[in-house]
Amino acid sequence: MSETRRGDGDAGYGADGLGDGTDNRRQIPAAYLAAAAKLFRHKGFGAATTREIASAVGVQKSTLYHYIDSKEELLLRLSQDAISEVLSGASAVMATDDPPVDRLRHIIRLHLEAVLDRTDEHMTQLIELRSLPPTYREEIVTLRDGYESIVVDCVRECQDAGDIERDLSPRMLVLALMGLLNWSIFWFRSDGTLTVQQLSEILTRIFLFGVTDRINEPPPIST
Repeated sequence: MSETRRGDGDAGYGADGLGDGTDNRRQIPAAYLAAAAKLFRHKGFGAATTREIASAVGVQKSTLYHYIDSKEELLLRLSQDAISEVLSGASAVMATDDPPVDRLRHIIRLHLEAVLDRTDEHMTQLIELRSLPPTYREEIVTLRDGYESIVVDCVRECQDAGDIERDLSPRMLVLALMGLLNWSIFWFRSDGTLTVQQLSEILTRIFLFGVTDRINEPPPIST
């Protein structure tokens, strides 16, 4: 059962600008969001409590509720931050004059650096989307779709430049790429032998060139 400060599961929604298109939201301290992300990742959103989150940062539960109206708001806010990080990075890359394939390489690297540097936040965003109330969930899906549309545009430009086959759907390619990049959260070890830069180069190569020796060209995609 979800915890809320006031009213029902969507308590406080709109009271501080959440979901109403405004930007007058209270600033939640980064330490609170980091503690929430860690607990949500390791215990699950449903099992983690606001009392545990407050305890993790050394404050009373009432202090935590000075910044939020519900536990769901913490999940919303950290999910927003996680997606906004990769979205702003991709937007900046697309504003450059670099060749399309170089921009795609850069986006892939930025994505991996983000998700592997803030693993708790990004993993929580990925696996706990279903735990958000419908209106909050819609907001996160819209933000995620905006990011993916930027990457789709980049892939389409790569196709126009002849760097990626044109008979493949840009949307399907990006969904495959997101799976390739995001799944690394679950197995990559920062203390292992592979660096993030090396992983970026490997996954970029797999996405752009596949893993065959390309002696035999693949058959065309049926339509």
